[in-house]
Amino acid sequence: MRKPSSLLAGQQPTLPPPLQHLRGERRLLDNQWIAYLATGGDIGDGMSLSNDNRFVTAIDRINDGGYFEAHELFEQAWQATAYPERLLCLALSKLGAAFEQQQRGRLHSARKIVGDAQRCLHSLPAMYGSIDIETLRKDLNTWSAKSGSSPLLKRISVT
Repeated sequence: MRKPSSLLAGQQPTLPPPLQHLRGERRLLDNQWIAYLATGGDIGDGMSLSNDNRFVTAIDRINDGGYFEAHELFEQAWQATAYPERLLCLALSKLGAAFEQQQRGRLHSARKIVGDAQRCLHSLPAMYGSIDIETLRKDLNTWSAKSGSSPLLKRISVT
């Protein structure tokens, strides 16, 4: 369990949020999980995703430039995955969509979608689900600081 310095010795984070949401309340539950993880909630290692063929194939597709297909595969993995791993699938699904939007010249849409992905990645550890999250966050922050004027990263580092 990760415990940020904001927790006092012996203090435990709150109980985890529910694993399922009511129709139309996914964003609310995402935010609850992000807040829970930010307070040091148990996140696990995310390695169960490496056994999900959709997830593994989606990483290959995004790294090969098949952004729309990657988005769809990450979304399928997201729908079949429980929290907190679900946040990683959601973030990567959004990145597939953002890459596709940038490729089509829709920078405003790409910026908005990248912001949503960054929100999901914020509370994940540096390495999670075989993905180098820290490098991904840095690359996205650099891209955002340039107002999306440079190409988005085209590769997701996997260990």
